[in-house]
Amino acid sequence: MFKENAKKVETIIKTSEEPQSSRLNGFQRLKECCFIVGVLSSVLLAVALFTFSPADPSWSQTAWGGEIDNAGGLFGAWLADTLFFTFGSLAYPIPFLLAAAAWVICRKRGEDEPIDFMLWGTRLLGLTVLIMTSCGLADINFDDIWYFSSGGVVGDVLSSLALPTLNVLGTTLVLLFLWGAGFTLFTGISWLNIVEWLGDRSLAVLAAIANKFRGSEQETLEPQLDEFVEDKVSTKHVEDDQQDDETLP
Repeated sequence: MFKENAKKVETIIKTSEEPQSSRLNGFQRLKECCFIVGVLSSVLLAVALFTFSPADPSWSQTAWGGEIDNAGGLFGAWLADTLFFTFGSLAYPIPFLLAAAAWVICRKRGEDEPIDFMLWGTRLLGLTVLIMTSCGLADINFDDIWYFSSGGVVGDVLSSLALPTLNVLGTTLVLLFLWGAGFTLFTGISWLNIVEWLGDRSLAVLAAIANKFRGSEQETLEPQLDEFVEDKVSTKHVEDDQQDDETLP
Protein backbone atom coordinates (compact mmCIF):
# COMPACT_ATOMS: atom_id res chain seq x y z
CA MET A 1 0.00 0.00 0.00
CA PHE A 2 2.82 2.37 0.85
CA LYS A 3 5.94 2.59 -1.27
CA GLU A 4 9.27 3.00 0.37
CA ASN A 5 11.18 6.01 -0.85
CA ALA A 6 14.64 4.93 -1.90
CA LYS A 7 15.98 8.49 -2.08
CA LYS A 8 18.08 9.68 0.81
CA VAL A 9 18.60 13.26 1.87
CA GLU A 10 22.14 14.04 2.85
CA THR A 11 23.09 17.20 4.67
CA ILE A 12 26.61 18.36 4.00
CA ILE A 13 28.10 21.02 6.22
CA LYS A 14 31.11 22.69 4.68
CA THR A 15 33.70 24.05 7.02
CA SER A 16 36.91 25.84 6.24
CA GLU A 17 39.92 23.64 6.21
CA GLU A 18 41.92 26.04 8.34
CA PRO A 19 40.45 28.47 10.86
CA GLN A 20 40.96 32.06 9.80
CA SER A 21 43.57 33.70 11.97
CA SER A 22 42.84 37.08 13.54
CA ARG A 23 46.49 38.07 13.22
CA LEU A 24 47.76 39.94 10.19
CA ASN A 25 50.58 38.70 8.02
CA GLY A 26 53.57 40.83 7.15
CA PHE A 27 52.10 42.48 4.05
CA GLN A 28 48.79 43.23 5.78
CA ARG A 29 50.60 44.79 8.72
CA LEU A 30 52.56 47.02 6.37
CA LYS A 31 49.37 48.10 4.57
CA GLU A 32 47.58 48.94 7.81
CA CYS A 33 50.55 50.93 9.08
CA CYS A 34 50.62 52.88 5.79
CA PHE A 35 46.91 53.60 6.18
CA ILE A 36 47.41 54.91 9.72
CA VAL A 37 50.31 57.10 8.59
CA GLY A 38 48.23 58.42 5.67
CA VAL A 39 45.29 59.35 7.91
CA LEU A 40 47.62 60.98 10.45
CA SER A 41 49.34 62.97 7.69
CA SER A 42 45.99 64.18 6.35
CA VAL A 43 44.89 65.32 9.84
CA LEU A 44 48.15 67.19 10.47
CA LEU A 45 47.98 68.74 7.01
CA ALA A 46 44.40 69.90 7.58
CA VAL A 47 45.38 71.44 10.94
CA ALA A 48 48.31 73.28 9.32
CA LEU A 49 46.20 74.61 6.44
CA PHE A 50 43.17 75.73 8.43
CA THR A 51 45.28 77.49 11.10
CA PHE A 52 47.60 79.24 8.64
CA SER A 53 48.59 82.78 9.49
CA PRO A 54 50.34 85.11 7.02
CA ALA A 55 52.40 86.53 9.89
CA ASP A 56 54.14 83.22 10.56
CA PRO A 57 57.68 82.73 9.21
CA SER A 58 57.86 80.54 6.12
CA TRP A 59 60.01 79.93 3.09
CA SER A 60 58.26 82.67 1.06
CA GLN A 61 58.66 85.36 3.75
CA THR A 62 60.46 86.07 6.98
CA ALA A 63 59.04 87.26 10.29
CA TRP A 64 60.70 89.39 12.93
CA GLY A 65 59.94 87.02 15.74
CA GLY A 66 57.12 86.34 18.10
CA GLU A 67 54.90 83.36 18.64
CA ILE A 68 53.83 81.15 15.74
CA ASP A 69 50.06 81.12 15.33
CA ASN A 70 49.94 77.94 13.27
CA ALA A 71 48.77 74.94 15.31
CA GLY A 72 51.29 72.80 13.45
CA GLY A 73 54.22 74.88 14.64
CA LEU A 74 57.06 76.00 12.42
CA PHE A 75 56.80 72.89 10.24
CA GLY A 76 53.06 73.43 9.76
CA ALA A 77 53.60 77.08 8.82
CA TRP A 78 56.21 76.17 6.21
CA LEU A 79 54.13 73.30 4.83
CA ALA A 80 50.94 75.36 4.57
CA ASP A 81 52.80 78.25 2.95
CA THR A 82 54.32 75.90 0.37
CA LEU A 83 50.98 74.34 -0.53
CA PHE A 84 49.21 77.69 -0.78
CA PHE A 85 52.03 79.02 -2.94
CA THR A 86 51.82 75.99 -5.25
CA PHE A 87 48.07 75.31 -5.45
CA GLY A 88 46.42 78.43 -4.02
CA SER A 89 42.95 77.89 -2.55
CA LEU A 90 42.96 74.36 -4.04
CA ALA A 91 45.28 73.35 -1.17
CA TYR A 92 42.30 72.96 1.17
CA PRO A 93 40.94 69.72 -0.41
CA ILE A 94 44.38 68.05 -0.35
CA PRO A 95 44.00 66.51 3.17
CA PHE A 96 40.69 64.92 2.22
CA LEU A 97 42.17 63.58 -1.02
CA LEU A 98 45.11 62.17 0.92
CA ALA A 99 42.81 60.37 3.37
CA ALA A 100 40.69 58.97 0.52
CA ALA A 101 43.81 57.81 -1.32
CA ALA A 102 45.08 56.05 1.81
CA TRP A 103 41.76 54.26 2.18
CA VAL A 104 41.59 53.16 -1.46
CA ILE A 105 45.19 51.99 -1.64
CA CYS A 106 45.30 50.23 1.73
CA ARG A 107 41.82 48.71 1.72
CA LYS A 108 41.52 44.94 2.14
CA ARG A 109 41.87 43.23 -1.22
CA GLY A 110 41.39 39.57 -1.99
CA GLU A 111 44.46 37.43 -2.36
CA ASP A 112 43.49 36.45 -5.90
CA GLU A 113 42.59 39.99 -6.95
CA PRO A 114 45.43 41.38 -9.09
CA ILE A 115 46.45 45.03 -9.19
CA ASP A 116 45.27 46.71 -12.39
CA PHE A 117 48.13 49.05 -13.27
CA MET A 118 46.23 50.41 -16.27
CA LEU A 119 43.35 51.43 -14.02
CA TRP A 120 45.64 53.08 -11.49
CA GLY A 121 47.51 54.83 -14.29
CA THR A 122 44.32 56.35 -15.68
CA ARG A 123 43.26 57.38 -12.17
CA LEU A 124 46.59 59.09 -11.57
CA LEU A 125 46.36 60.85 -14.94
CA GLY A 126 42.80 61.95 -14.21
CA LEU A 127 43.78 63.28 -10.77
CA THR A 128 46.65 65.25 -12.29
CA VAL A 129 44.36 66.77 -14.93
CA LEU A 130 41.75 67.59 -12.28
CA ILE A 131 44.27 69.40 -10.06
CA MET A 132 45.84 71.38 -12.91
CA THR A 133 42.56 72.46 -14.51
CA SER A 134 41.04 73.32 -11.12
CA CYS A 135 44.03 75.55 -10.36
CA GLY A 136 43.68 77.23 -13.76
CA LEU A 137 39.95 77.85 -13.30
CA ALA A 138 40.53 79.20 -9.78
CA ASP A 139 43.24 81.56 -11.03
CA ILE A 140 40.91 83.01 -13.68
CA ASN A 141 37.64 83.24 -11.76
CA PHE A 142 38.49 83.57 -8.03
CA ASP A 143 40.09 86.33 -5.99
CA ASP A 144 43.54 85.90 -4.52
CA ILE A 145 43.90 84.43 -1.04
CA TRP A 146 46.15 86.51 1.26
CA TYR A 147 49.31 87.20 -0.74
CA PHE A 148 48.94 83.99 -2.79
CA SER A 149 47.34 83.58 -6.19
CA SER A 150 43.96 81.82 -6.04
CA GLY A 151 45.30 79.10 -8.33
CA GLY A 152 48.86 79.09 -7.06
CA VAL A 153 51.87 78.78 -9.30
CA VAL A 154 50.16 76.00 -11.28
CA GLY A 155 47.19 78.23 -12.10
CA ASP A 156 49.41 81.20 -12.95
CA VAL A 157 51.44 79.15 -15.42
CA LEU A 158 48.37 77.68 -17.14
CA SER A 159 46.54 80.99 -17.38
CA SER A 160 49.61 82.85 -18.65
CA LEU A 161 50.03 80.25 -21.40
CA ALA A 162 46.37 80.07 -22.45
CA LEU A 163 45.01 83.61 -22.02
CA PRO A 164 47.06 85.30 -24.78
CA THR A 165 45.79 82.73 -27.30
CA LEU A 166 42.28 81.77 -26.17
CA ASN A 167 41.21 84.81 -24.10
CA VAL A 168 39.17 84.42 -20.91
CA LEU A 169 36.10 82.70 -22.36
CA GLY A 170 38.04 80.26 -24.53
CA THR A 171 40.44 79.38 -21.71
CA THR A 172 37.55 78.77 -19.32
CA LEU A 173 35.76 76.50 -21.79
CA VAL A 174 38.90 74.48 -22.57
CA LEU A 175 39.70 74.04 -18.89
CA LEU A 176 36.11 73.01 -18.15
CA PHE A 177 36.14 70.33 -20.85
CA LEU A 178 39.54 69.07 -19.69
CA TRP A 179 38.21 69.03 -16.12
CA GLY A 180 35.31 66.85 -17.25
CA ALA A 181 37.69 64.47 -19.01
CA GLY A 182 39.88 64.26 -15.90
CA PHE A 183 36.82 63.56 -13.76
CA THR A 184 35.88 60.61 -15.99
CA LEU A 185 39.44 59.25 -15.95
CA PHE A 186 39.68 59.54 -12.17
CA THR A 187 36.25 58.26 -11.11
CA GLY A 188 35.13 56.13 -14.07
CA ILE A 189 31.71 57.84 -14.04
CA SER A 190 30.27 58.54 -17.48
CA TRP A 191 28.85 61.99 -18.14
CA LEU A 192 26.21 60.40 -20.38
CA ASN A 193 24.92 58.44 -17.38
CA ILE A 194 24.86 61.65 -15.35
CA VAL A 195 22.85 63.43 -18.07
CA GLU A 196 20.41 60.51 -18.33
CA TRP A 197 19.98 60.42 -14.55
CA LEU A 198 19.34 64.17 -14.41
CA GLY A 199 16.82 63.86 -17.25
CA ASP A 200 14.97 61.04 -15.50
CA ARG A 201 14.89 62.95 -12.21
CA SER A 202 13.67 66.12 -13.94
CA LEU A 203 10.88 64.26 -15.73
CA ALA A 204 9.90 62.53 -12.50
CA VAL A 205 9.70 65.88 -10.66
CA LEU A 206 7.67 67.47 -13.47
CA ALA A 207 5.32 64.47 -13.54
CA ALA A 208 4.87 64.66 -9.76
CA ILE A 209 4.07 68.38 -9.95
CA ALA A 210 1.61 67.83 -12.81
CA ASN A 211 -0.09 64.97 -10.96
CA LYS A 212 -0.37 67.13 -7.85
CA PHE A 213 -2.18 69.88 -9.76
CA ARG A 214 -4.37 67.36 -11.60
CA GLY A 215 -5.06 65.21 -8.56
CA SER A 216 -8.69 66.38 -8.17
CA GLU A 217 -9.44 65.72 -11.84
CA GLN A 218 -8.01 62.21 -11.60
CA GLU A 219 -10.12 61.43 -8.55
CA THR A 220 -13.31 62.44 -10.39
CA LEU A 221 -12.41 60.70 -13.61
CA GLU A 222 -11.34 57.34 -12.21
CA PRO A 223 -14.79 56.37 -10.75
CA GLN A 224 -16.47 57.36 -14.00
CA LEU A 225 -14.08 55.17 -15.92
CA ASP A 226 -14.75 52.25 -13.59
CA GLU A 227 -18.52 52.67 -13.97
CA PHE A 228 -18.15 52.82 -17.75
CA VAL A 229 -16.13 49.60 -17.77
CA GLU A 230 -18.63 47.85 -15.48
CA ASP A 231 -21.59 48.93 -17.67
CA LYS A 232 -19.80 47.73 -20.77
CA VAL A 233 -19.04 44.34 -19.19
CA SER A 234 -22.62 43.89 -17.95
CA THR A 235 -23.99 44.80 -21.40
CA LYS A 236 -21.70 42.24 -22.99
CA HIS A 237 -22.94 39.56 -20.58
CA VAL A 238 -26.59 40.39 -21.39
CA GLU A 239 -25.91 40.14 -25.13
CA ASP A 240 -24.17 36.78 -24.65
CA ASP A 241 -27.16 35.48 -22.65
CA GLN A 242 -29.57 36.58 -25.37
CA GLN A 243 -27.50 34.82 -28.03
CA ASP A 244 -27.48 31.64 -25.94
CA ASP A 245 -31.27 31.79 -25.57
CA GLU A 246 -31.71 32.17 -29.33
CA THR A 247 -29.54 29.15 -30.06
CA LEU A 248 -31.53 26.91 -27.70
CA PRO A 249 -34.30 24.79 -29.46
